[in-house]
Amino acid sequence: MRLLSLYVKSFGKLRDFSYEFTEGFNEIKEDNGFGKTTLAAFIKAMFYGYANNKKTDIDQNDFKHYRPFNTTVKFGGWLRFEYKGRTFRVERYFGNTQKEHTLELFDESQGKKANLTENDKSGLGMRLFGIDGDAFERCLYLPQRDVVVENNDSFVSKLSNLAENTTEKNNFQKASKALSDFCRNFKLLKGEGGSLSDLSRQKEEKKRQLEESNASKRIIDSLNGQIITITEELEKADAIRQKTENELARVEKELTRLAAAPSAQRIENQIKEKENEKSAVKAQAAQIKMPEEPKMSAPSETVSKAGKGVSALIILAVVLAVAGIVISFFAWFVGVPMTAVGAVLAVAWFVGRKKAEKREKEEEGKRQREYEEAERNYLEKLNAAKAKAAELKTRIAAIEISEKDLAEQLAEIAPDGVGEMLGRYDSLVAERENLKLKIKRVGEDVERYKTEFAKTKRELEMRCERFVLPSDVEGQIEGINDRIERAQYKYGCAKKALELLQSAKDGLTSSYLPSLNDAFVKYLTTLSDGKLTTATVDSGFGIRILQEGQMVEVEYLSTGYREICNFALRLALMQCIYGKDLPFVILDDPFVNYDDNNFALAQKLLNELSSTTQVIYLTCRNR
Repeated sequence: MRLLSLYVKSFGKLRDFSYEFTEGFNEIKEDNGFGKTTLAAFIKAMFYGYANNKKTDIDQNDFKHYRPFNTTVKFGGWLRFEYKGRTFRVERYFGNTQKEHTLELFDESQGKKANLTENDKSGLGMRLFGIDGDAFERCLYLPQRDVVVENNDSFVSKLSNLAENTTEKNNFQKASKALSDFCRNFKLLKGEGGSLSDLSRQKEEKKRQLEESNASKRIIDSLNGQIITITEELEKADAIRQKTENELARVEKELTRLAAAPSAQRIENQIKEKENEKSAVKAQAAQIKMPEEPKMSAPSETVSKAGKGVSALIILAVVLAVAGIVISFFAWFVGVPMTAVGAVLAVAWFVGRKKAEKREKEEEGKRQREYEEAERNYLEKLNAAKAKAAELKTRIAAIEISEKDLAEQLAEIAPDGVGEMLGRYDSLVAERENLKLKIKRVGEDVERYKTEFAKTKRELEMRCERFVLPSDVEGQIEGINDRIERAQYKYGCAKKALELLQSAKDGLTSSYLPSLNDAFVKYLTTLSDGKLTTATVDSGFGIRILQEGQMVEVEYLSTGYREICNFALRLALMQCIYGKDLPFVILDDPFVNYDDNNFALAQKLLNELSSTTQVIYLTCRNR
């Protein structure tokens, strides 16, 4: 049998890894941390799978150890190998539970899928190699600094099968199993104590842990629910904030476009003010009245009337004087008085005329002054009225020009009208303030949700750090129950098992130990370069070496010699179990403590071994 190739889809730290094996010696040299030990574990997993191991300690549970971090996806791959002249491909993938594990075996030589039984799914390696998974690790797989051979029922049984078929062989198996079970389940003959009592206490403790785990699970489920709710609310609030911010951006853009609305409103108000001012000025102009001309007569007309009166009197005086003179020639007594009267009248006229002229001049002067005063007042009022009218007319013209300019500005800014534009602007200003307020409130909600989320997440993480799944605890309780049941049964069989073991031990020792011991000494002599030539191996694979004339346990030797002894025993065990049918050997850098000479001897042995057996050597060293 030999390995042909493999593909690791996902296993431990390995991802999408493939390798082609060759006959003989295969050296896989990679840096520390690459996953060489993981690769060896993958090969074993392809043949043996994983049993239902409920141990929580990751170092004691290979399934949990090699399950990739942070994933619930199945992991595994395939391995091609040659067996009895035919090529097979075994393909395994591992889920979270035993039921989810899958196994398929393809017979590529015949081009069909092989039929597998339920026993094959967990015991394919047993069928191929004749040993179980634990024996595989103790025989065909040599890990780094761990080549010690420990007793294992599987390969002890395999060794016994190489000897003559005796009843002692079966007795050994039964007794070894019974003793092994008994050693794991002590029960004191006197007083309280032993494994059964310990298991009972463990069971009660696990029940308490289960109650705590269920309570913690409820709290964790509640916290998860809170996180989901908070996340949803946070997403909603963030979406609202984003939508509101987008809406605010739209409003700001629209306000920028409508920024001239206040200016348009001011212009419109200015136009109305101008219209009101023009109306007021026109009203003032309408109230202006032109003064009436004075109705006083001119002074020359009055003088001419007075002159006419004075002329009639003088004519009368002249007539009387002339008549008196004429009559005095005929009647002096009549003529003289008439002449005197005429003279008096003439004097009176003259005096009256002088007085009248004086008086008329005075009245004329008065009338002239009054006329001139009236004329002057009229002209002043007339000029003032005309000036006021002209001033108001000028103001009206200036107002109309200003109105025209303002109207042109307004038409340019707000061609569709100020009312609609201003109404839209005011509405958007109010909307902007509302949006800003909404963003602030939503922002406060977002921050509050973030704070709640962080607080809840921290609490959840703290609880998850200490949380153990109830199913795991239940599994542990089931395991304890199974152990209690087995312990109760095994205790009853303990004494008989011990008797059977002794009987079987004697028979098996005589069957396989001599050949195993001979092979062990042969390899030990070669690896130690003749320094260690006398040694024995007991039925429990304990090693004793001749040192300074006496046989001592291997533990008293140096680290290098102990590793040489254990490696030699591994090779001897392989030879005794498989002979020339040794399938392959996996070595995970087991020679780290070897000096150059011992390493060269070990390498020589491996080269000889690789001539007939496939050797897979995993190392990070260049020697």
